[in-house]
Order: sequence, then structure tokens, then C-alpha cells
Amino acid sequence: LGLSFGMAGWLALTLHAIGVEVYLALTPKEGNRLRNVSYQRQLEAGYRHPGSAGLTSDRLGDADVWQPASQNTNEEKMEERYNRIISCPAQGTDRRLPHPCLQQDSKAENLAVMPTLFNYQEPPVPPNFIVSPFPGLALTNILGRGGAALILSFPHRIVFKTPLKYRTQDDWSEETVSQAITSQGQAEWCMENEKAVYAKLAAKPHRNLLKALLVVDEGIFLPRIDSTLEAYTRSWGIGYPEESSSTKHQWITQIAAGAAWLEALGFVHNDIHPGNILIDRAKNARLADFGVSGAPGQIHVPWGDQYGIGNCIWVLFHTRTGERDPNSMDLPPIEHGPTSLIERCMRIQFPSLQHLHQAVLAELDPQPSTSSLKAIRSSIFTFVADILDSITHWIAAQRCLRLYARLRQERGELGSSR
Repeated sequence: LGLSFGMAGWLALTLHAIGVEVYLALTPKEGNRLRNVSYQRQLEAGYRHPGSAGLTSDRLGDADVWQPASQNTNEEKMEERYNRIISCPAQGTDRRLPHPCLQQDSKAENLAVMPTLFNYQEPPVPPNFIVSPFPGLALTNILGRGGAALILSFPHRIVFKTPLKYRTQDDWSEETVSQAITSQGQAEWCMENEKAVYAKLAAKPHRNLLKALLVVDEGIFLPRIDSTLEAYTRSWGIGYPEESSSTKHQWITQIAAGAAWLEALGFVHNDIHPGNILIDRAKNARLADFGVSGAPGQIHVPWGDQYGIGNCIWVLFHTRTGERDPNSMDLPPIEHGPTSLIERCMRIQFPSLQHLHQAVLAELDPQPSTSSLKAIRSSIFTFVADILDSITHWIAAQRCLRLYARLRQERGELGSSR
């Protein structure tokens, strides 16, 4: 029994060793894929040698230094097709479509792309053909994807917003390639627009406007906020407890304050809706997503900020009564909440967002506290909260700098941040 057991053990060990070697020899693509996944995980965790942090042949043996797979192949083909496709009239128009990322010196031509943003149709491109902003970073940490941007999640509650870019394939139709190029141009236009707004907010921030952690060539590092106003209101319709009227009034005041401050800086948001209102852990509202923002009167959209704020107020008090099209310009039935304020916003009856903010304060807080002690206490609380928020923001910004330095080092480029 002892002799047969020992021979069986050695035979099993030999067969397993041979089997593992045969498997590794026959599956090099799978091994390389898994190593790229390991590379990304080690990069996010801050390893000094991501992709080669363990017992690898390039560190212990004489193998060539391993390099992560680049996802930016076929970009040259996209540029080659650009001149041929861009000379054709865009669908639904009788003019040539400008390419905003190549015409940044012409503001008028840049603005010409705006009408197509509101009739946007996402190209039929599979997600695996989206180009990563960093060649060595696999897109396995996608948090969200919009019509013009990709949101990537990183540790320490950090997200990275980058414009959508596509890798074309030879078997794509000319229509698909044209839509991809159009989408990419719009995405880059929106990103440059958003960077301009965040540059203003860096000098003059507001607690109800999202502030960027770091702006770089490839996109924008932002803090990750827990939820949106849209998610809150939808949860109420499926049985979750609804927020109190005081919390709703607080959110309305904060939305109006943020929009008024943005207007004072020389911008209008142009896309205020519940999905672009972020709600943090302290249940404070912040306006976000400034991709289509612009100077008042410079960019014309089917709706305005006043209507958008009115729509947000309507959703806060009418979610349980039914859904409505967020792009509809019709006046919905107003039965709950501050009805006169909702109607005035949706009819765009305020001279400016500053006047709208004052009207919100007057209607939702008509009798401000006369207690000096309570006012002092509130001021101290706000001051301390702002200091803590600034410290948290600075720490997150330093983490973004270190993260971007690692990503840039792996890419082998210097790049510049501003």
C-alpha cells in the first residue's frame, strides 16, 4: 500500500506539471490578458512596478521587460478617414460638419457643432472599441458612460472623466465611422468647455457647484459623489422613505444658489436636470456636468436654466404622480410643492438666475431667524464645514497627482497638467 501510494503521488505530480506547462504554452493570449488585468489592479493599488510586482520572468530571469498592451491601435486609420468623411454633409443638415478639436481657434465654428448635440445619436460602436485615455490602462473600471464622456472609477472615491474616443475597424461601414468621428468631435468640444468652467471655479468656488480635483490633458479628476437627485426621487416611487419638505427646500435653495453663482461667473449651465444634480453624504446638492455650458446668449438650447430648475422642483414634489419626458417643454400639471415658483421657472419669468435665487429664498424661507445666537452658530458650522471640505479636497487632489504621475510614467510621456 505504501509503495503504490508513493508511486501514484509522483505520477500525479508529473502529470500535473506537464499539464500546466502544456496549458501555458497553448494559451499565451489568455496569459497576456490576465497579466494586463493584474497590471491595472497593481497600478490602481500604487505598486512600484505594476505588472511585474511578483515573481515574473522579466524580473527573475532573462525575459524581455514586459510592456502593457496599448489600446490606441488604429487611431491613424481614423485620422486617414477623417478628411474623406468630414467633407460630406452631416446627416440632417445641409452644411459641412466642423471638427471642433481641430478648429479651436474659431469660436463661431466651435459653436456650430452645438445644434447636433441635442439631436445626438450614439454611434453603434461596441464598448470594447472605446479607446482608453491611457494606453496601459484597461477599461475594466468604467463607472458610467454618457453621450460624450466616459467615467472611470479609482480608489479613494476618485473618478476620472474623459471624452469618448473610438478605434475604427476595417469592417465598419462609412456611416458608422462618420458617426464615431462626429461623436468624438462633440465629446472633445464638451470636455474643453467643461475645463473652462472648472478653471473659473478653481479661482472662485461655490459649495453647491462640483469642483475638479485635477484637470489634465486627457480629462478631469473629480470627487465621487454618492448619488443624484434623479436616483433619490426614483427611489421614493418604489417604496423608499421620501425626504422631508425641509430637505427638499434645502436642495431647491442650493440648486438655485449654484446656478446663480455660475451665472455671476459668466456662464449658464444649459443642462440642469435631476441627473446632473449630485447629492453628497451630508445631503447637500451640487450642480455638475458643465459640458454644454457657455456664456448667456452664446449657446442656444431648447430649454434654459430657469426651466431646468423648475423641472427639478416639479420632480421633487411630483415623482409619485407619474413620470414625464425631461425634454418636454410642455407645462406639466402642478399640484404639489411651491406651485407658483415652479410655474414662474417653467415659464421663464425671472430676469436672471440671481432674481430666481432671491425668489426661492423669499418663498421657501420667508421668515429668517431673528436669533443672533442661532445665526452665529449656523455661520460657525458653515465655516468649519468649508474648512473640512477644503482639506478633504486638497488630500484628494494630491492623490490624483500621484495617480496621474503613475499613469503618465507608464505611458512614457511627460504630458502637462493645469
